[in-house]
Amino acid sequence: MCFRDEIEDYNRFIEDFNNLVLQELSRFPVEKRTTFDFYFNEGLSLEEISRIRNIPEREVRRTVNEINSHLTSALKDWFEANYRKTGEA
Repeated sequence: MCFRDEIEDYNRFIEDFNNLVLQELSRFPVEKRTTFDFYFNEGLSLEEISRIRNIPEREVRRTVNEINSHLTSALKDWFEANYRKTGEA
């Protein structure tokens, strides 16, 4: 496999991975996705999110943990399936 093919495979892998993340996140209500986005993408603390969203910190923590667990499981399964497939080629 030439370098160009490897780059194309890598780009396709990243695009598929990103699409899966978005697909899995879409399974959650927008309120939960917003909470997770504040934590994961914006880097806000649980306390800051609690104040901004006007919800208890324990609910923020529960939401972040719920989505993180779901993504970890879904993406791990997908990654293992695709990594094996790529490694066998």
